[in-house]
Amino acid sequence: GRDLERVLSYGVLGPRRAAALALDVARVLQAVHSAGVVHRDLKPGNLIIEPSGRVRLLDFGISRLLDAEVRLTMPGCTMGTPAYMAPEQVDPRSSGVDARADLYALGLILYEMLVGTVPFRREGLTGMLQEILGGNPMSPRKVRSDVPEELDRICCIATERDPERRFPSAAAMARALEDFLASTAADGTREPGP
Repeated sequence: GRDLERVLSYGVLGPRRAAALALDVARVLQAVHSAGVVHRDLKPGNLIIEPSGRVRLLDFGISRLLDAEVRLTMPGCTMGTPAYMAPEQVDPRSSGVDARADLYALGLILYEMLVGTVPFRREGLTGMLQEILGGNPMSPRKVRSDVPEELDRICCIATERDPERRFPSAAAMARALEDFLASTAADGTREPGP
């Protein structure tokens, strides 16, 4: 297969294709989270799309067990790929990272699939981290007006700065994506390409 980063190098995906891929990733995350693991480095380069369309999640190198007593990182240590990190991964005062950090990253990936870029793009690591801590990403519809309202809403919920305002689980995000796909199939919406 090809990693999603390579797929995105060819341009944005149509809303249904982006939603279908995000749905597959949400389902994978639900299984990972149910096993008590938080990935902590979800990004397009870690998502392989097989020729069948099936999505595989790779690189659990910095993942963490949800109930683990052992900490592999020091307090205040930031781990992950900055462009896809949740605010709580960046903030040294944060009380911790849970499964909702992976949902935030998935929201950023959905955003990138829809508009062609990640929302936080400041030059330099310090600038990017300040931007992540500074607030929520802009609505995808403000960047591309052809992004469907419901998909925009899903993306905005997933990328809420406050984890309490995000989807409570990968299963909840998956249900929202399923509803979007069902509603667009029902109205006959079609888009070019796979």
